[in-house]
Amino acid sequence: MTISGAFKTRISKLGHFLSVADGKTAWDELKEMRGLLDELSLYLTTQFRHMNVNQALFRRLLSSVYNMALALAGGKAAPPDKIEDGFYDDLPARFENIIIGLEKQYGLKT
Repeated sequence: MTISGAFKTRISKLGHFLSVADGKTAWDELKEMRGLLDELSLYLTTQFRHMNVNQALFRRLLSSVYNMALALAGGKAAPPDKIEDGFYDDLPARFENIIIGLEKQYGLKT
């Protein structure tokens, strides 16, 4: 991330007039805040990646449960290879349209 020269100049001028109780200048405070924001950004990025992994796992489990329930509703047990089919393989068309509509609504598809 780069900071424009005009912004640096303005902050430097403000730093001459402002001082913090412990003797730090405003520029030092901004550098410290930048460090904290960088740490927060790294933490949130890591949490987001973990959330994606968990979401993929739950999607897989939900798919298996859906396929088993669909087979049981038809009066038979689902074969093991059918349980592991994708969630959308036997999905009724109305659900597919709902999913596509939601993806468009939230900007996931154009």
